[in-house]
Amino acid sequence: MSNEDCNRMVELMLPFVMGALFIYIPFQSLVLSGKQHRRIQFLHVAFCVMCIGVMAFPMLALTPNLSEGGFFGSSAFGELWFKARMHRVINSYGLFRRMTGVGEMGTQEHSEFNHETGPWGWGGLPPSIVERPELILEGLIYRDNVTEMEWRELKFRWKPGDLMLSPKQVAPHQPRLDWQMWFAAFGNYQRNPWLIHLMDKILEGCPQVLDLLDEPKLYSGVEQVMQIRADIWLYDFSRIDTEWARRIPDVSFLEKSSNKSMFRLLARWPERYWTRSSRRSYLPPIEKGNPAVSSFLSGHGFVKTCPNDVTRCSKFEGNLVSRCLCDLAVILRARSDDILLPIPLTVIFIALTVSHFAQKI
Repeated sequence: MSNEDCNRMVELMLPFVMGALFIYIPFQSLVLSGKQHRRIQFLHVAFCVMCIGVMAFPMLALTPNLSEGGFFGSSAFGELWFKARMHRVINSYGLFRRMTGVGEMGTQEHSEFNHETGPWGWGGLPPSIVERPELILEGLIYRDNVTEMEWRELKFRWKPGDLMLSPKQVAPHQPRLDWQMWFAAFGNYQRNPWLIHLMDKILEGCPQVLDLLDEPKLYSGVEQVMQIRADIWLYDFSRIDTEWARRIPDVSFLEKSSNKSMFRLLARWPERYWTRSSRRSYLPPIEKGNPAVSSFLSGHGFVKTCPNDVTRCSKFEGNLVSRCLCDLAVILRARSDDILLPIPLTVIFIALTVSHFAQKI
């Protein structure tokens, strides 16, 4: 399907679907539902039509003809959409696509991109250039019996970092800290004061915070972080050197020796899963006890003390089943590199669900 065919299909379908909805909703609510509570039904219909029209308005940007012609009532819904946009109630199509990291086509000229190779991307378009921003923390590490300190990246359990580590299966687990680190990469530390609080707790050596990282030597006290800083890198998956991949501008390929065939390259795990570029500073180095950091944290309501040394599962002391399941989850989390995560995490999820419902029966 070419780009023109996709545009024509969208231009025909969107006005038709919107018109059908605007006819079906009043008919179903006011005609088929009877005469009771007519005023409430009318308000319900008006609210539904308004929400559908406002949410559909950003789709007019999909093709040039849609933006000019629109659909029934699109001008009125457009005014409501512009008023709601400032509150982020409705976002335009492609918000999540932009958040996941779509970069530019590069500095080279690609005006003949499709004319030379034919339509090979979706809708005849060239593929997206992946540029996922990742926040990388680096610590100035102090070790016993070592005179010189060195900067080293701090590893997290789930988020991309080390180029040699493969992405991990996390579902149904939701790694909250790693998720928040991804969102912080789209802004700055002034808008994410919790990140400064996290870095300060790492400098303080708080066990509860160090346990969130994948740094056993820091958690055990063998190493200490004397200073910490943050940088932004743009990440992409490593690509195999194929004819299709070579059409994508400004990407990196897996290194392939001359004596290895493409089949052997595909049959083994890659040595490097990620590539990254365009490093820039996110936060300059800060040290423990920095008065500016203390003032910044107190101004945002954070307390510069480590919490009491309470284990994660101590809140389940009154429930033996929940305490055992929590302890099992902690063990599996600590050995995530040695155990296939989806199976045990799914078992834990099912067990917790059964335990929850069993207590209610």
